[in-house]
Amino acid sequence: FLASRAVERSWGSSLHGRIIQPVYLFVLWLGVNIAIDVWRAALGVRGEVSPWEFFTDNLLWPQTTLWYLYALVLFFMVTKLTREVPAPVVVIVGTMVSIIGTTFSDGLAQNLLRSFVFYALAARAPQVIDRVVSGVAGLRAGPALLVVLGAGAGYAALTALYLEVWVDFGLYLLAGAAGVLFGL
Repeated sequence: FLASRAVERSWGSSLHGRIIQPVYLFVLWLGVNIAIDVWRAALGVRGEVSPWEFFTDNLLWPQTTLWYLYALVLFFMVTKLTREVPAPVVVIVGTMVSIIGTTFSDGLAQNLLRSFVFYALAARAPQVIDRVVSGVAGLRAGPALLVVLGAGAGYAALTALYLEVWVDFGLYLLAGAAGVLFGL
C-alpha cells in the first residue's frame, strides 16, 4: 500500500525512499555477502571467491536472496512509468506475466515475473485489496478457516506440481494461473 502513494508523487520526491534507499541497502548487503563468502573461503568451507566478480554479477543479475531489494526498485519504476495506463490493464498484464513467469527456470526471472502482479495490485489498486480483506474479515471463523486450509492445500499441491521436473509447459501455465489466483 505504501507504494500507491509514492507512485502518484513526482519522481524527485520518490527518488530517495523508493529508489536510492533500496539500492543502497542492496549494495550494502552485497558487501556483507561478499565478506561472508570470502571468510568462508578462508576457512576452507567454500571454494575460491572473486569479490569483484560476485559484486558485478549480483549487481546486474542478483543470484542471492537479495533479489527482493532489486525487485522493489524495478517494480516501483515499472509501476511509476505505467501510472498513465489504467490500473486494471496493468494488473491484468501483470497477472499474465506472473503466470508466464512460472515457466522460467531461472530463479531471478521467475521471482520477478511471478511477483510483479502483487506489487502492481497493491500500488495501483489498493482499494481492491481493502475490499477483499474487509470481506474476509466479515466471515465467521469457520469459512475463513476453510479458505486458509484450502489455500494451504492448493499451495502444497502446486509446490508438488512445480517440483516435478518433467511436467509439460501447459501444466506449468495451469499451475502458474492457480498460484496467482491463490497469491502464491
